[in-house]
Amino acid sequence: MRRSNKRHRAFEYGVFLIIIIFFFYKIFALIGNFEQPDEPYIVEYGSIVQENEYDCLIIRDEILVFPVESGQIKYKVNEGDKVRKGYPLYYVETGAYGESAVGNAQHVEIKTSGEYLRVAYENLDVGKQIQDIRSLSANGTYDRIALIKHAIDEKIMQTGREEIETEAVNRYNGANSPISGIVSFNIDGYEEILSRESVMFLDMEKVRSETINSVNLKDREAEKDSPIMKVIDNSAWYVYVYTDLRNIGRFNEGSSVKIVFEDENVDARVVETNNEIGNCYAVLRISEQARVFLGKRSTRMHIINKNINGLIVPVDALVYQEDEIGVLIKNINGKAVFKPVGVKGSNNEWAVVSDGIFYRNDENGNVEAIDTVKVYDEIIVDISD
Repeated sequence: MRRSNKRHRAFEYGVFLIIIIFFFYKIFALIGNFEQPDEPYIVEYGSIVQENEYDCLIIRDEILVFPVESGQIKYKVNEGDKVRKGYPLYYVETGAYGESAVGNAQHVEIKTSGEYLRVAYENLDVGKQIQDIRSLSANGTYDRIALIKHAIDEKIMQTGREEIETEAVNRYNGANSPISGIVSFNIDGYEEILSRESVMFLDMEKVRSETINSVNLKDREAEKDSPIMKVIDNSAWYVYVYTDLRNIGRFNEGSSVKIVFEDENVDARVVETNNEIGNCYAVLRISEQARVFLGKRSTRMHIINKNINGLIVPVDALVYQEDEIGVLIKNINGKAVFKPVGVKGSNNEWAVVSDGIFYRNDENGNVEAIDTVKVYDEIIVDISD
């Protein structure tokens, strides 16, 4: 009986010991998994399609149009209308004749330039001819002004000067389009500030942080020193793209990109880039008709770049050292060594980098060759403190 109890007790001790050993084995295995680093990534050739979303500013060549007189505006155009240079935009109904286009034709002041509009002189319309005088004066075509003025003087002799002047002012005290383009009544205050050239001098981060709202000025009473509309040059528009050091490599000057915006695809070309730390940006030029951007200034855009070939590395492997972007390579001794990289492009998961060597300008502006990653290098992806 005692021997049976001893055997039973020994069996229990054995089972308990096995459980203890198994328990400690699992603990040490779990600790080992935490301490064991991920396998390094082996660099290989590949390609990616770049696409990402960016904060953007739409830059247009825009000319504000001011009324020549205060009063009630009668528009000849609507929002989004395409007009040629010299096309009549509006007239202002006033009760007084502000400037004598009849008596001093060669010195008529007009805020916008215009083209000569042909009229049938057989049926003289004095108000229309005064508008012609304004246009011709802006263009310096004084020989035609003399002919029109003579025709007006003849009709004045027949009808009476006061009646003619009142009719002319009430009907044609307006202006013609200064350029060919698209009419818009939405004014946001950046028309004369934000331009293709001014982005070099403006604090664009401050512009980015501001809320830009437009105001529709149509159907408001004209005030002489306040704009009433604008004409947008639709031959070329620009997009200022806010980016960073990681993504600036996607935009190579002269390359083409595609903008996907409000379910429309618009082709664009990269005309300028800047990779200065804290001020990375790209400027895109749009040559096609881009009416989808007409009412926008600050917006977010989805931009697709073309396929990029080269060595591919995980985006998570990119690190910064003294403001320089690179990766940590495992050397023959198993130690991590920082290697700068030339990023040719990236998406959310992968980056394409130069193979073996890339070139950049040093602080003195001299070109220097930088040794970088090579195919089959081992890169550390899981970087711990």
